[in-house]
Amino acid sequence: MPKRISRAFFCCILLLTVSLIWAGCSQEEIKKSENASRIRTLFDALDASKKNYELKNSAELFDQFGSRFPDAEQVKKEIREVYSRYTSISLRLYVDHVVLDKENSSMFVRWEGEWKQNDDERFKSSGTSIFNYSTELTPHLVGIQGTDPFTAPVRERRS
Repeated sequence: MPKRISRAFFCCILLLTVSLIWAGCSQEEIKKSENASRIRTLFDALDASKKNYELKNSAELFDQFGSRFPDAEQVKKEIREVYSRYTSISLRLYVDHVVLDKENSSMFVRWEGEWKQNDDERFKSSGTSIFNYSTELTPHLVGIQGTDPFTAPVRERRS
């Protein structure tokens, strides 16, 4: 009797192992979810904004602003002021989390920046922001809540 039980147990284990291997070797391709694609697109948009800002490429940066961006002309004016005042800009962005909604998407970002006028004059700042993006295929920036890293040197110097 014990031999029959051990054979039955062995057969069950063998059958279970074969079925697990068979299921694991499925030929069906795993497709990215829609949310994963949206998140990747948002990270790309944020990275493009950072690069355009550091390179002082205002045309490309301003193209990323959506039509719903509040006070867009004032923000653009302040960014131009930053560009004229500082010769070098370094900005580091750290995404804490992303929220996806039907109407917009939000990226919660911690940032650190350094703006240099020349070798001995530097302005350093850091803060937290929420970057709000549209849900278009190419997302546009429709708002920044918190401390705007693009205008931080101008706004903090005035206070």
